[in-house]
Amino acid sequence: MIDDKKKYYSFKYDNKERFISYWHQIDEILSCNPELVVEIGVGNKFVTNYLRQKGINVLSIDINYNLNPDIVANVLSLPLPDNFSDVVCCFQVLEHLPFRLFPHAISEIARVTNNYVILSLPHLRNYTYYKLPCLGIIVVPSFKHRWRELPEEHKWEIGKPPSTIKNIIKICETKGLKLVKQYHIPEHPYHHIFKFRK
Repeated sequence: MIDDKKKYYSFKYDNKERFISYWHQIDEILSCNPELVVEIGVGNKFVTNYLRQKGINVLSIDINYNLNPDIVANVLSLPLPDNFSDVVCCFQVLEHLPFRLFPHAISEIARVTNNYVILSLPHLRNYTYYKLPCLGIIVVPSFKHRWRELPEEHKWEIGKPPSTIKNIIKICETKGLKLVKQYHIPEHPYHHIFKFRK
C-alpha cells in the first residue's frame, strides 16, 4: 500500500486530463454550495485541499491508511450517521470493487448524504474529443477500437452489461437518489460524471 502513496503523488499520475477532471469535480461540488463534504477515496488530496482552501469543511475517507485520510474506512461500511453531509463525492473509486457490490456502496453513500451525491466512473469505450470553433467541444465514440482493456486494478468500467449507464442510474434511483445530470468530461471522456440529489 505504500506504493499507492508514491503513485498518487507522482506528476505522471496527475496528467493534464486528470487535472481537467479535478476541475469538473470541484465545479460540481461548489455548485451545491456545501458546508460539509465527505470525499470517499482521497487519491492525492487535490480536491480535498482545494475545497479546504476555499473554506469548505471536508472529511476524507479512504481504506488506505498510508494516504492519511481523516477516517480509515471502507465505502461499504461508512462510520458516519445518516444525513451527515451536504455532499458525498466518490471519484474513480467504485470500479475497484466488484460490480455486484456497487448497490451496497451506493446505499451507504446515499445514507450519509443529506442532499447531493457526485460520482466519477471510468468509461470502457474509447472516446475522442474535438474542439470546433462554433460548437465547442464535441465528444465522439471511437469505432476503430470500441472497447479498451481494463486496467489491472479495475473490476469493471461503464460500458459492458451489467455496468451500463442505464443500470448505474437505475441502481442509484432505487437507493433514493434522483439524477440531476450526467456527462462525459469533454476534455477527458474516459471519466464520466454523475450528479444525484437525495
